[in-house]
Parts: sequence; structure tokens; C-alpha cells
Amino acid sequence: MTTRAHDVIVFAHGWGYDPSFFNPLIEALQREHADWFNQCLVVALDQGYFSKSGEGALKVWEQSAWVPHPAETLHGLVMGHSDAHWAGVGHSLGFAHLLAYAIKWRKLVSVAGFTHFCSQGDLPGTAPRVLQRMVTQLKTDPAGVLTAFQQRAGYLPMHTPTLPSTLNAHHPLLQDLESMLTLNCADTLTKLLNQGVQVLAIEQPGDPIVEHTMAGRLHRLTVTNAPHSELARNPSRYTQALVDFLKQDAS
Repeated sequence: MTTRAHDVIVFAHGWGYDPSFFNPLIEALQREHADWFNQCLVVALDQGYFSKSGEGALKVWEQSAWVPHPAETLHGLVMGHSDAHWAGVGHSLGFAHLLAYAIKWRKLVSVAGFTHFCSQGDLPGTAPRVLQRMVTQLKTDPAGVLTAFQQRAGYLPMHTPTLPSTLNAHHPLLQDLESMLTLNCADTLTKLLNQGVQVLAIEQPGDPIVEHTMAGRLHRLTVTNAPHSELARNPSRYTQALVDFLKQDAS
């Protein structure tokens, strides 16, 4: 972590997963684009959904695995790599998480991401009552709700996380789900676009989880016949587009 990098890539997972969601993608990038990818500093935001402490963390990819560090380590990385090209890749809710960080982004990638989830006024989205029902069920049957969601999203991790039988009000899995009822970070995205940040939105028509697309001056790529979590199931459909976008205009 002390080695300075020209490119820093920050991965942010969506609701119901952890950084291991990106393992198939990272392994594919290491195989197919090793000369570039192995020179990058690769980190991930872990929301702490499955940690014993319930706290988030920063994880750094070292050769073939994620190595955990305290969440506040990110500040030191930002300061120590202030001249690097910072790029974020967010899946689903992970894209909104990236927007919340005061990082001088050069590029951002949304994979099935959103700036709002529920319908709000004229904004399309999931009906709030649907998500509220899921919130209520999550409190008393977290394992059942999580498994049902992952099945609908199209990707079940190899290792099933252990969850308590009930969730308290401060559990990050519950807090993040509740936050999606009122989430709206469209203004933040617009501000970044006005500052010159390039954003690639990878959209998946027919996605059963996210049914609307983001607005704005975005680069867009459509991946057809893809479930919500296709990125983890079939990363080869995304690797070339990601590399082309992230490396473009690199000096």
C-alpha cells in the first residue's frame, strides 16, 4: 500500500453482497489485461453487511485476495495518491456509495446502478411500498430475504454469509435498505459531470431489480439478456468495455 500507483480503482458492491462479488471480474482482468491491471492500486469499499462488528472496512486487493484495513485508511490513500487517476466502479447501490465520497474522481462506472431507487414524484422507480415490505421482512427473517434477493438478482455467492436471526435498527444491511426509500443523489452526479468527470453507465434492459435508467451526459453501454448481478456471473461480457473506458486518454 505504500507503493505509489498511477491508477487507483475503487470497487463498491451493491446491497446484499460484499467485495467478493468482484472477484470473478478482477480475476478476469488479471488474466486478460495483466500489463495494465497489475500496475493499478485496487481497493474495495466493504459496507460491513456480514462483518461481526457490523462496521464497514476498506479492502485492498493483493495478488489474489482482499486484505482488510480500517475504513479510515481510505483517507490516507487519497492523500498519498493525490496525483493518481482515481476511478470508481460501482454495482447497483455501490454506485451511489461512490458518489458520497469526496474523492477527486477522474472516471466512474455504474453497472446496473442508480441515483435513486424508489419512485419519487415524476421520477420512475420501484414503488416505495414494495421496498418497505422488504424492510419489514428483513428485520425478522434476514437470511430468507437475503437469499430471495440474491436469487432474483441472479447470483448466489459460493459461501453463504452468516446473519443473526433478527436485525437491530443499526445493522448496515437494514440501514442501507431503508436508505433506498428516499435516496436521491442525482444532483451529486450532475455536479461531478459538470466538473468533467467521465461516467460510463452500463445498463441491462429487463433487469428485475433496477427498472429505470439514469439521466445525464453519460457514456452508455447496453448489455442484453443480463440479470442484475451478471457482472459476477459472466465478467467477460464487461472486461473489455471497462478497460477501454478506464484507459482512454490515460497519459
